[in-house]
Amino acid sequence: MLLLKLGGSVITNKEKPLSARTKTIYNIVSKLKRIDEPIVIVHGGGSYGHYWSVKFGMHTKPAKYDNRGVAIVKKSMVDLNKIILDSFLKNKLNPYCLPPTDFVSGNKPIPKKINEFRTGDKFKIGSLEVEPIHVDHSVPGAYGFIIYTSEGPVVYTGDIRLHGTHPEMTEDFIAKAKEVKPIALISEGTRIADEEREESEPLVYQ
Repeated sequence: MLLLKLGGSVITNKEKPLSARTKTIYNIVSKLKRIDEPIVIVHGGGSYGHYWSVKFGMHTKPAKYDNRGVAIVKKSMVDLNKIILDSFLKNKLNPYCLPPTDFVSGNKPIPKKINEFRTGDKFKIGSLEVEPIHVDHSVPGAYGFIIYTSEGPVVYTGDIRLHGTHPEMTEDFIAKAKEVKPIALISEGTRIADEEREESEPLVYQ
């Protein structure tokens, strides 16, 4: 089984709110047709969910957020997810979507379906041992992972973010990743810096 993240900066244009890169999404999905094993796909919010979460002040700290903001962020993510699902169907693939809200009843989580963990709490997925390490992100509760394989450790993180409110979390992850001497690093991100800079996608590409 493969785990693949379609990063928000890849599938949307972050310089233009609510703007999906439909051709990019289609091209990525068309390549997935060649893979002959199960794939779990997750995707970022890009200029959809992140755009509205900033508008409603929902990206800085855990809190009881405004119901209107929650509803609009949710709808925007559904809209983006539909674009991705449509691309899968056009490529004659059969996606089955499980949004995070499937694990919530009303406004309460369903604890029987959730295994909680903290930094350093190793757990097993099949024959693989996984170690979570907290990282900084615009959404609280983000983690990077060290996956211990028979060939050696593989390190995964959505971003290496040092310009947020808790860069020390990312520094913890970097230190642990360096300590285990990984054979590979898997990451989706366009910024690795102590200070935030607004740079265009073409400049990042260059």
